[in-house]
Amino acid sequence: GGLAPVRSDALAVATSNMTGNKVDPYLQRHVAYDVAVDPGLRGTRAFASANLRVQLDNSAPSEGLPVGVIGPFLPQFVAGQNRMYFEIYTPLEMTASTLDGAEVDMREFAERGRNVYTRFVSVYAQSSAVVEADLEGIVDLPGGWYELDLKHQPLVPRDLHLAAPCAAA
Repeated sequence: GGLAPVRSDALAVATSNMTGNKVDPYLQRHVAYDVAVDPGLRGTRAFASANLRVQLDNSAPSEGLPVGVIGPFLPQFVAGQNRMYFEIYTPLEMTASTLDGAEVDMREFAERGRNVYTRFVSVYAQSSAVVEADLEGIVDLPGGWYELDLKHQPLVPRDLHLAAPCAAA
């Protein structure tokens, strides 16, 4: 499934394991998107500010499974490690980002009407990492309503989405 054109607001989070092991099924992603919308722009557009929080839990073991499953295949990695290419797709601009509470930079480029923010993130066996991003910008209000197009990356296990109410400013 490709990305349809952005109608209002849109969000997609993607991860790609770069270590060559097979620990992807051990990664559980918890995605929370908290957005506030100020429709003060005559009802057709609004200012949106959002916080995206993605918790990455790696329950892979560091021993007890074949090297073909948990690795490592290269000396810079350790068994059970998931070093991933982490991506956020959004029409909004990123104003700040953190990894485990520390400020980090993300590469930025554009694709299909969205900003794409990327960086490498390592999550070792039996550990977690948290990526947070503050986002803001102008969104359209089709028919006078805010809409969020939430795209899902097909994963096992599926993402856990923590719903947050949309707040009007």
